[in-house]
Amino acid sequence: MTDKKLPFYRKEVECPVCGGVTENFVFKTKVVIPREVEPDNYVITYQWIDKGYKKYPPAFYVLWVCKSCGYADFPEYFQVFNKSHTYEFTILKKAILKDKKDKKSLIPEIIKCIDLDGDEISFETSMNIHLLALYCNVKLYPDNDNFEKIGRLYLRNAWLFRDFKRLGLKDKEYNGYKTYWEYIKSLRNFWTEIPVDEESNISKAAYFFSSIIMQDFSYEKAVKNIKFICLSAELFLRLNDFKSAYKIIHGVVKLGFDMRREINETLQNKRKNSELTRQEERILFSRSDRISRELSGIHDKYREVKDKWINFYMPQIEEIIKENQWSTPQVLITKLEEANIPSEVIYILKSTDSRFRVEDEEKPHFWEFWK
Repeated sequence: MTDKKLPFYRKEVECPVCGGVTENFVFKTKVVIPREVEPDNYVITYQWIDKGYKKYPPAFYVLWVCKSCGYADFPEYFQVFNKSHTYEFTILKKAILKDKKDKKSLIPEIIKCIDLDGDEISFETSMNIHLLALYCNVKLYPDNDNFEKIGRLYLRNAWLFRDFKRLGLKDKEYNGYKTYWEYIKSLRNFWTEIPVDEESNISKAAYFFSSIIMQDFSYEKAVKNIKFICLSAELFLRLNDFKSAYKIIHGVVKLGFDMRREINETLQNKRKNSELTRQEERILFSRSDRISRELSGIHDKYREVKDKWINFYMPQIEEIIKENQWSTPQVLITKLEEANIPSEVIYILKSTDSRFRVEDEEKPHFWEFWK
């Protein structure tokens, strides 16, 4: 390593899997802060304490790797697993050590292409480390239920594809292949589900972030994970998967509204029967206010999802209106259905656009959409 000024330092890291030691890069604290950030948390521009650091993309230095066995992960898991003797980690450890010995497996194939000897980490080495981390946490440990961690790994991998374009990096020959992308695709011989583009990584990230709550859907759990709900909705929007984005957002809002309605009904019934004490009234009002505050962080994303879904179909909707301009709302709705406009979009139109409002119609229950 040269004596030039760098925004990171090297640290000898002991591997919790095999006990080997590898020098990994650690970014110094307070040398950089995000300045311009996209809705999915991808950083477009940074503010640096020293302009000479600008050539080192922070995203390339996020993960650690063991060059002895191929275990790759976020730094905190290297440290946690060094003190871990859980059944889950034992399963992961055995799978990694077994895979590493198999010359026809992914780990030995990628390890030889990871270069940590220079003054910086290249895009290719960073991507290789990310792919190893996914392989360890997903392929070798299929029962891994740390959905937040897996979602983070897939999302960071998606950001690397974006970095390649934003930084103006060039395709070049790599490990005997014409381009690095051809090399990645060749790794399908070892892992058929390996993500080879930004979209596939975003799709996986959205799935795992939404799985944090969707496999055990409750209002209390949703409130604790509002940021992941909004993030997964944003990722679904990037894929034009409006239905999935709407489902997870609307589900939380619906649960919150139902809880507030139950509180209001309790208030009314107790007042009607002269059973409401001042203390009970304060408690119920406090619960209702708390739900309103908790939902405030999700309403903007909820409106965005609805607006984008409607706008996506609006040219087709306006054409149907033009062709049936003197028709009743029910006829227009029938025409939308015949044009295969999603039932959720029609539901939103009926509640927001007077041209589609059918009077005295009972609103369908939210979960009917997902039967």
